[in-house]
Parts: sequence; structure tokens; C-alpha cells
Amino acid sequence: FDEGYMQDSAIGSVNRTYYSIVTQTAGVAGGGAWGGIPQPRVFGSTIGENAYFIDGMDITDLTRATTGVTMNFDAIGEIQLQTGGFEAEYGRATGGIINLVTRSGGNRFSGTIDVRYRDESFQESGDHFDTAELDTSFEQYSFTLGGPIFRDRLWFFTSYESVSDAFTPIDSPTTRELERQDWLAKITWQIGPSWRVTGKYSGHPARTDNFNASRWVMPEAAAHSAGGTTVVAGELSSVLSDSLLWNTTLGVYRFETEEYPQSGDLAAIAHHNRDTSLRTHNYSEQSYWESLRHDLSTDLTWFVDDLAGSHEVKAGIEYSDLSLLDDGLCATGSPNGERCVEGVPGFLFLDIEYGGPFPWFMWERKLFSGADYRGALSTAFVQDAWRLTRNLTLKMGLRYDAVTYDDNEGTQVADMSMLQPRLGLAWDLTGNAKNVLRGSWGRFMHPNALSLPGWVTTLETELSLSLIH
Repeated sequence: FDEGYMQDSAIGSVNRTYYSIVTQTAGVAGGGAWGGIPQPRVFGSTIGENAYFIDGMDITDLTRATTGVTMNFDAIGEIQLQTGGFEAEYGRATGGIINLVTRSGGNRFSGTIDVRYRDESFQESGDHFDTAELDTSFEQYSFTLGGPIFRDRLWFFTSYESVSDAFTPIDSPTTRELERQDWLAKITWQIGPSWRVTGKYSGHPARTDNFNASRWVMPEAAAHSAGGTTVVAGELSSVLSDSLLWNTTLGVYRFETEEYPQSGDLAAIAHHNRDTSLRTHNYSEQSYWESLRHDLSTDLTWFVDDLAGSHEVKAGIEYSDLSLLDDGLCATGSPNGERCVEGVPGFLFLDIEYGGPFPWFMWERKLFSGADYRGALSTAFVQDAWRLTRNLTLKMGLRYDAVTYDDNEGTQVADMSMLQPRLGLAWDLTGNAKNVLRGSWGRFMHPNALSLPGWVTTLETELSLSLIH
């Protein structure tokens, strides 16, 4: 999807996202959401079976295998989607491959401004719908600017977006308020005729007040969440000769999140009445964790013209170091109002009516803190796009992926690898690229996620339920 298509087909602010654009492809449907971001399903796959990239660097979330990155729509120059039968160069997915190509600066200064607003007055009441019962507002401010620092040698591109989204569910005493920012800084340096360096730094922080807003949640039980992703990458591209291209990327992906009571009070014991569904006194949980990926990839492309047709041979390797620091998952209501201390319990009162007096159950919850999970992902591939005739191309490739995961004690708990042969055929039936017959066969491996070691953690987890009266 090029820039022109994206601008012409995205109607309304809801559709100005890359995950909305890709659902316009045959075989791709909207799926569930994670972190407030809709996740596509490709050819019947789940939302956790895709792989996501920015300018070729892997940004797939380490723990959920989904995307946690949002981006200013006007900063995207192209969206590349492969729904199946992709070549050996691509992997780590059994669904689709989604790559965002960001815009770059040039020798002319250029930029964009996009401002959007809506609230309940933009909607119309109907027979079974009254806008007076709604309380919503949405504001979005987006800017981009790019241009030369030194003409023909050094260029910059910047992007910033601010989103404020407020929604009050019917009869809710609180309003869910999302504040999100997306920013990108990119610099491109043409060192010489054959060498180019690109650097990128992007951030996508977000926070939500009263994210559990509902008619069943009282203000003192409201919850707060905050977090986001940071992506830093450097890319070196070189034309080694008229038939050799070399590309190397080094990048870091970081995601962090935290969740706790809106009031910040960790000592008050939360109450949940199972009969009325009301939640009062405090929000019942808190959690804190971050994940980190260091990624290095390099590949070489060789063009051959006269060897029983033409060939485009490409080979590459990639290594990713993965880590997940789970700094706590526990109940509030701790005796000293502490932030997730290992072995220190938190409490929740459950109020249940059995046709008589209200018995109170006290739920004591001790969950681990300070878990440190590690992983490593290695890849090697080679492929050949062999154009036998003007109308017929044969693609052959072999990919190898290997992944290991360690638990909180450094013990390896998973070791998975697979050789993945790939074959593809493209036949231009009429010679004008309007009627093309394609076929492919291959093996594909999904590396799972870094949340896997959590299922075999040796850290203490205790839950107990006691009848108070």
C-alpha cells in the first residue's frame, strides 16, 4: 500500500492506522485487541501469529507476539503486507508479515498538518439510541516535517502525534481518558555514492486514567495504566558493485507497562460484591514489567543476468537477544502499601449473598516479583528468485530459525528449531502483469513468545480463600 492509496482509502480517524489498512486485503480480517490496538487475523490465523517490522526491523512484542506500536499515519510512506507463501527471507510467523516503511527527508522541505476532533454531537439519535446518554470526545493533532541539513548528503525527517480520547460508559461515575503520543526522528546520511547510513528513534508512550470505567466500578476502585514502546535503529546500506548490495541493521526494541489503582493507594483492600457486581474501596491488582530486544541482521543480494535466465540471490543472518523483567504481579491491600514485594500478600474481599447474611471471603494473594526471563532467536536464510523466461519466475529458498528460552533461574526450558524450505512460482499468463498465476509451498515456524518461561517459573505463587463470617 503506497502513500497515495493510504491517504485516499482511510476515511475518518479510526481508519488512519496501519492495522486498519491491512484489513482491506483479501483474507485479512480484524481480530481482537491488545493494549487497545486492534490486531489483524491473516487467513484464519490468530492475532498472535503475525510478525511486525519497521523498515525491516522486528517490532513484534516479545510477550504476546502482537504489535504494541502505534504511529502517526502521515509518517508512513508504505505498508507492505505478505499474507502467505512468503520467501525464505521472511519468517517468525504463521499468519502475515507486516512491514512499515517510514518516510525520509529530501532536498526540499516538506511537511503535513492533520487535526481531527469529534464528540457525541457528531452522532445522531435513533429509535433505540440517544446521544444525550453519551459523553465522548476525541482530539488528534499530527505533524511531520522533513528536508535537507546538507543538500544531497544529509536529510532529516520528524513526526509527532498527540491523541486524547475520552469516553464515559453509560451510568459510569468515571470517564476513561487515554493520552497517547507518537513521535519519530530520522536522519539519513549519504556518506558517498555507494554508502548510506540511516538512524531512527521513535517513541509511543500512552497512559489511561480510569481504564476500567464502568457502571459497576466506583471511583475509589478505578485503575490506571501507563507504558509504551521505544524503538532505536541504525541501518547501513552499500552498493558494493553493479551486482552486489549489502545491508546491515542494528536495533533495540523496548516495551514497558504498569498498572495500579488510580488513587495510588496500594494499602486499601479492594471489595468485589459478586451479587451486585459492584467493585468498591480500591482496585484489586498491580503489575509492572518490561521487555527488551537487541537485534542484529545483515544480508547480501547478488544479481546474475546470464545463467539460464536471470537470478536475484539473497542470503542473510539475524540474531536477537530477548529479555523480560517481570517486576511484580500482585494484589493491592498489602499491609504496608508496598509495591509487589515477593512473599508479601495482598488482600481482596469477596462479598457473596447466599439468601441470608452477607458472608465475607478474604482472598489472600501472594504472587512473584522480580522474575527475569531470557531468550535468544537466531536465523539464517538463502533464496533465489530465478527468472527463467520473461513470463515465468521460480523462487527457491531455505530458512533456519532456532529459539531458546530460560526461566527465572537461568535454566533452559525451551529449545526449538526448524529448517524451512520454500518454493514459489509466478506465471504471467498474458504477459502484461494483469493475469498472474501464483503457487507456493513451504514450512513456517512461529517462535512462540517470551511469556512461555512464566508457565514453568519456580517463584512462589500462592492463593488462599478464607471465610471471615
